[in-house]
Amino acid sequence: MDKARVQELVRRRITNRRLPLGRAVGVREMSGDGQPCDACDVPITRGETLVLAIVSLEWKSVRFHLDCYRAWDAERQTLFSDNGRARSGR
Repeated sequence: MDKARVQELVRRRITNRRLPLGRAVGVREMSGDGQPCDACDVPITRGETLVLAIVSLEWKSVRFHLDCYRAWDAERQTLFSDNGRARSGR
C-alpha cells in the first residue's frame, strides 16, 4: 500500500477513534504472525516486522506494520497539541 493511502487511512481511523491518539509508551518489534494491522487491515506476515505499541492515553495495545506505525506516529503528532488535546480544524 502506498504511503499517501496509509496516511489517509491512519488519519481517518484516528479521527473516528479506531486508532488511539496518545503516544506509545511501550513499543516492541517482532516477526509478523498473520494477524491484521490496526491501521490498514492487511495481515502482517512472518516475513514482515510487526510493531506492537502500548498507547498512554487509552492504555490500549495496537498492532502495525512498521511503515503503518511510522505513519500513525507522525499523524498523531500532527493531530495532538502540546496541551494534550486534539487540534481543531481537521
